[in-house]
Amino acid sequence: MAQGLVAITSPVESELMVSVRADRDYEPFFAVLKQTFAWCPPIDDPWRQVLAVQRDLIRIGHHRGPSPMDIVIALTAAEQRLTLLHADADFASVAKVRPGLAMIRID
Repeated sequence: MAQGLVAITSPVESELMVSVRADRDYEPFFAVLKQTFAWCPPIDDPWRQVLAVQRDLIRIGHHRGPSPMDIVIALTAAEQRLTLLHADADFASVAKVRPGLAMIRID
């Protein structure tokens, strides 16, 4: 992380928003994120791609797992040719229909 090799993106920040307990915690929480991680821009206009992934997930019976935000995160990593570090089994479902997605489960 000190070398800037681990990044987050706006969809990840949005997912982490539920960790903020009160308004007074918002600024310190996100200040730590910005000091700790590099930042990666999310993909532009992801919704056509999200729908395509969801359609492919329906075909294999895995459509009830990954949220649209999970899919945007995965698509962002794939577009930027990054390895997705995760602790969420839903990303394995996305990888079943997008096999080029590089990822490492860290739990």
